[in-house]
Amino acid sequence: MKLCLALVIFSLGRLVSGFMVDSDKLYDMPEKLDLLSESSIDNESAGLLRVLLSGRVPVSMSRVMLLRYFDKRGFHTPALPILRGLHGREDLAMTLIMFNQMENALLDKVETVRDDKVYLFQADPLLNISLFYLEDTKTKGFFPDLLKEVCKDAGKKCKIVYDTYNRCHMSDDRYDYEGAGQGLLAKHFDGCLLSVNSELANAVALSDRITNYNAPSRFFVPTGNPGNFNPNNITGRKIGFIHGWESNFRCLRENNVVGARLLGPHQIFSQDIYKLLNNIKTQQIDAAFVALAPEYGVDDEDLRMLGVMPVDVEPVGDVLYCGDGDALATRKDSRVIKWFNASLRRLKKSGKYAEVCRRARIEHGHLGKIECIY
Repeated sequence: MKLCLALVIFSLGRLVSGFMVDSDKLYDMPEKLDLLSESSIDNESAGLLRVLLSGRVPVSMSRVMLLRYFDKRGFHTPALPILRGLHGREDLAMTLIMFNQMENALLDKVETVRDDKVYLFQADPLLNISLFYLEDTKTKGFFPDLLKEVCKDAGKKCKIVYDTYNRCHMSDDRYDYEGAGQGLLAKHFDGCLLSVNSELANAVALSDRITNYNAPSRFFVPTGNPGNFNPNNITGRKIGFIHGWESNFRCLRENNVVGARLLGPHQIFSQDIYKLLNNIKTQQIDAAFVALAPEYGVDDEDLRMLGVMPVDVEPVGDVLYCGDGDALATRKDSRVIKWFNASLRRLKKSGKYAEVCRRARIEHGHLGKIECIY
């Protein structure tokens, strides 16, 4: 019922604005077509909608029809006093204000009527971390646990899908650029978890912080450091990074590593982990800057799986911390953040978030710290 009212107001608002609403275009939107076909919408509501969509109803008559319809059902919005005040007048500007107010008043109500969409959230199966990992073909970790509770609270259907990390978040350290990955932009999934920094808000929409984790990162060089790499002064050196990871060129600059700001594009290599590890071994780069084990997958077991023996590389220098906690990222045009944040805040207020965090530390803590943020 409320959805039908919202569609009536929305459609009529477009009509009086001088834009004819093509009902075929409206029905092209599957989610609205499904909702319109629901038996819960009574015949009178459906009939009123069809009349207003025809584009043949004068503005003054439309006002009368809406006023009687709302008053009969005791339905009230902030726009009703304006509607009554306009009765019998042909004030188009005020009519538009009335329609806008009604549309805004109903917008949140419409979203809660029914949402059959299955929201997809990305996890990288190659990362064996406490946030998400594969075990017996099932995705486990703090993020899936929390996502289950958030979606349950919001009344949404959610699933985890597998995709590589750089399909969520891409970076080109040569030009100091970060943005949404192609998987997120192409709508292969609705959201993904990533480490936040000051630049990402320009490219994606971000939720409230989910964790307060800052990735510890170090430089890696061939065992024995044959190139005499000095992690405290990297001027003139060739440095490798992993696409999309928070252990990036920006992190070096923010940690005031000497020489980081002087590196040119030809000295910076953003690659996947396979190429990066190979280039360390063959000394095509002087060092790689990578997040540490076990939280982000660079440990002895992972190196063996990638065909690199642990004796081939070693960390040098002090640990540097990158990122500003983890958050859900979506496209700028997505409405996911609105309901995700609302549910996350309710979970934090009720103590459910703390319970999920406590349980996750027990079940998934063997793969790294879970730094919850309350």
